[in-house]
Amino acid sequence: MSIRNMSRLGSFVLIVTLTLAAAAWCSEKVIYDFTEKNNTGTNPETGVIADAAGNLYGTAYFANPRFPGVVYKLTHSNGTWTESVLYTFIGGADGGTPTALVMDPSGNLFGITTAAGRPTTGTKVCVAIGCGVVYELKRGSGGYTYSVLYSFTGLADGAAPQGITRDATGNLYLTTLSSTGNCGGGTCGAVFKLTHTATGWKGSSVHVFGAGDGENPRSAVIFDAAGNLYGTTQRGGANNFGTVYELSPATGGHWTESVLYSFTGGSDGSQPQGAVLFDSAGNLWSTTVAGGANNYGTVFQLTSGSGGWTENPVYSFADGSDGSSPAGGLIFDSVGNLYGTTISGGGSTLCIPTGCGTVFKLAPVSGGWTESVLYAFSGGTDGQEPQPGGVILEKGNLYGTTAYGGKVETFGCPNGCGVVFEVTP
Repeated sequence: MSIRNMSRLGSFVLIVTLTLAAAAWCSEKVIYDFTEKNNTGTNPETGVIADAAGNLYGTAYFANPRFPGVVYKLTHSNGTWTESVLYTFIGGADGGTPTALVMDPSGNLFGITTAAGRPTTGTKVCVAIGCGVVYELKRGSGGYTYSVLYSFTGLADGAAPQGITRDATGNLYLTTLSSTGNCGGGTCGAVFKLTHTATGWKGSSVHVFGAGDGENPRSAVIFDAAGNLYGTTQRGGANNFGTVYELSPATGGHWTESVLYSFTGGSDGSQPQGAVLFDSAGNLWSTTVAGGANNYGTVFQLTSGSGGWTENPVYSFADGSDGSSPAGGLIFDSVGNLYGTTISGGGSTLCIPTGCGTVFKLAPVSGGWTESVLYAFSGGTDGQEPQPGGVILEKGNLYGTTAYGGKVETFGCPNGCGVVFEVTP
């Protein structure tokens, strides 16, 4: 590995130390069914995270609009999983419609809501109904204590946060879907930082996007060892099909943005929504929800060289049994296989037109990559439409969520309220 490539890797890159190459993936199991009846959340819109003990944490919405979301924990014991609700949102100053979570080494949780919150200044919409918050669930002997760290104003900080990242010193970095950028309607999005000080949390703008350098980031950023940030935007760029960008710290607390790649909407892909991921050689990987050879999305690689970054679509989905529209990021195992999800495809006739989504694997072979579907959702009790949070590897198994499917409730969830699933080798 070159010094350049080593410099791109740091403590912020998760290297999964599980060897799964020889295993045959054979089963999917629903470990939790969301239901409207018991008021423990419905229709999760992101995946799960795990603690050191293998417990899972996530967020879900309520079907009842009076209570727009929960943070939940799934505890594994004697072969069964038990859900406990850590916090129930009321949709006021505390926020509403929660999505992504991160955890610090002490087990405290930090998360975002895309709506509600009550900033004292900002746009009329944000002051009136809220534009999302950043919150902490502080772990204690008697449970978790909830506090709002920041309410978005819709100005340079943006509105409707989409991703959250925590650095090694405890600072939080957020991406927001909209902001005051030069996009005609003022909806380009931003990267925003929260710094923990002796007097509380202080916010500062890292970058406000304009249509030329990107628009509408929908996933969290990642770091390299030098402190540079990397992410994707769904739209904007030179061709308005999305970008991969880098943000580098500069003097005076400022940041410099560089567009590493602007998608053309052709065979290279279009509309990246997932986070990027470093491999051991310093290349970046992610997915596009559209474009590619068949216009159903891609898995792509960005390789850095003396002339800049080169994009290579290593797999194009065909909207058949292989899946279509990968909206989330990817994960590696220790031998270089990639894992991810597609929100559609897989071949089930219950989901028109092409299927209910898949969990897939890409294995490196001589001269390329081979895709295999580890599980295709049927749209029944097993789930439907795996969420953009993708999957995590935990103790040899893959875990994720679906927005729909599971037990059908005629009143609250006629298509199912969603599930947390496990795919096992």
